[in-house]
Amino acid sequence: MGKCRYLAENERKKHEEGGRKPAFRFKVDAGPIEFIDLIRGSMKFDGEAIGDFIIVRSNGIPSYNFAVVVDDHLMGITHVIRGEDHLSNTATQKLLYRALGFASPVFAHHSLILGKDRAKLSKRHGSVSVREFRNKGILPEALLNYLSLLGSSLGEGKEVADIDEIINVFSLDRAGKSGAIFDESKLRWLNAIYIRNYDVNKLTELLIPFIEEAGYDLGLLDRGWLYQVVEALRDNLVTLADIGEYLDIFVDEKYHISEEATAILRGDTATTVLKVLHEVLNQNSISHEHFYSHLIDIVRRKTGLKAKDIFMPIRAALTGRTSGPELEKIFSILRKESIL
Repeated sequence: MGKCRYLAENERKKHEEGGRKPAFRFKVDAGPIEFIDLIRGSMKFDGEAIGDFIIVRSNGIPSYNFAVVVDDHLMGITHVIRGEDHLSNTATQKLLYRALGFASPVFAHHSLILGKDRAKLSKRHGSVSVREFRNKGILPEALLNYLSLLGSSLGEGKEVADIDEIINVFSLDRAGKSGAIFDESKLRWLNAIYIRNYDVNKLTELLIPFIEEAGYDLGLLDRGWLYQVVEALRDNLVTLADIGEYLDIFVDEKYHISEEATAILRGDTATTVLKVLHEVLNQNSISHEHFYSHLIDIVRRKTGLKAKDIFMPIRAALTGRTSGPELEKIFSILRKESIL
């Protein structure tokens, strides 16, 4: 610490002749450096522990701590809110504000966002940039909402809030001092809520890039039909990127049967249910539009089976999978020929 502070002239000359270029350092006196943090309260650092720090490097470029003090002063910054990993920087910056005769802004240091291993969130934990989450189909509103919950709260156990509500309840008094764990499953849960509550027309427009990425030509899809499909699927979408998987249900050329659905269709119950379904569909007395409302009663009467034993074979046959949108919505969109 401070080993270059008192170099003799011959020592300086020796370093220069050896090709070493000098840097400018700020002389730090021994003793405490104290300030009040809006989140953490009274903070105290030891000047001796900080030591003489560089303000201009040997290449002539100012250091971060020196540059940011001048920059913030010239811009009239009054409040600095940043991560707790900058606390030690604040101590050195306080010295510079005082030495330069600048009014110091008020500081607040919030907790860091951590991975599940409680280490600082980084790329090794997965997606960490806004662009990555956008590409994964996370809505900006959902990401903003989730970030507002990290290390803070909206009060009264509230978790879903729009930007105006978040602004209205924002207070540094709610900010926690311990690290906040980033839980992507919680983010996805919030995202699903926002998708369910979105206007269907706006949601469809947001889904278009993901539909095209899934291999669909928008020029070949009827927009009215697409709105219907999005309305039917919205409760099943966790991210916008999920649309490609579910859209396949309504397109004959994309139809395929999963192993789970195949296992169900091999059973005797499935055979019985689907034979009756096929027969009823072929009856001219029941139109396609009203078919589903009569489906359960007719199939139950003809098979003697309970409703829970009827739904899964029909879902497996029509969609090729064991989960997805409500059967009533599927029947309202699929053509009779597709169902048969």
